[in-house]
Amino acid sequence: MKKWIAGMGMLLLLTACATDEEEQTEEAEADAPESEEEQTVEGEGGGFLWKIEEGDTTVYLQGTIHTAFADMYPLNSELEAAYEEADVLLPEIDWPRMDPSGGLNEEEMMDLITFDDDTLLEDVIDEEMYEEIVTIMEAQGMPEEVVNSLEPWYITSGLQEEEEGNATFDAGVDWHYLERAVEDGKEIEELEGQIISLLALNEQSLELQLEQLEDVMNPEDVDMPDVDGDDMVEMWLEGEEEPLIEYWEEVTYGEEYDRVYLWDRNERNADIIDEILQEDDGQTYLALIGAFHFFIEPGVHDFLEERGYTVERIN
Repeated sequence: MKKWIAGMGMLLLLTACATDEEEQTEEAEADAPESEEEQTVEGEGGGFLWKIEEGDTTVYLQGTIHTAFADMYPLNSELEAAYEEADVLLPEIDWPRMDPSGGLNEEEMMDLITFDDDTLLEDVIDEEMYEEIVTIMEAQGMPEEVVNSLEPWYITSGLQEEEEGNATFDAGVDWHYLERAVEDGKEIEELEGQIISLLALNEQSLELQLEQLEDVMNPEDVDMPDVDGDDMVEMWLEGEEEPLIEYWEEVTYGEEYDRVYLWDRNERNADIIDEILQEDDGQTYLALIGAFHFFIEPGVHDFLEERGYTVERIN
């Protein structure tokens, strides 16, 4: 039976993903498939890599997957070589050391996640859904008065169905390389940080927020692709770009959704990488950015090509 895991929005949800790393890794290893056909051959798997050179500076762009299998490392030689060459890692977020508040204090956070006017949650959803949400959130220690003031995007980000599978967040490609970087003394510079994700979610129209909330509260009514987290990892390991694109096209809510979750952030990250290349400090950088930020056009590399850079596909 499925059950809801509820947190106070994305902040606690992501914080929970970042706890008890050793225990989660052990569970993933214990549950990993045993057949030879299902196991990934170490050193051969791995997704998508691009390279840009400008003067004495090199930037690798790696399309990552945020949840993965603990036993799939090392990845293929091209990805491993890019990591070894890198002086600086550029993740979207430094997940193991993420500040869940995005650097906001309590007052700033409440301003961000609550309605700007006198609108209440109960004004924009039906009574049955409202009561169910209040029950879930009260069980997590959030009083109804606060719940009723929250914008739908914040509630949606903290209400997810529990999924079975071997892929875990602390085995994700980003997490793997970020932890190695700390051990190896490499520098880490966030491209976004948690605050950019929060601001992006907050920019969604009320209509889009409500559409997503409706789906997360009534998953049995949603026609989702027959693809789970483990399947996504296998696609990534095999370098299967088209099935991943098809998956996104089936789950997206349309142009506004793509703009908020991908395009605006892609252009912003391309701007940062452009600045690094123009500065030309002679270092090598490895940008760790979710793979969908490259597949769903315009991707990060597309924006960089528009700025005149030659972007070489490595893997």
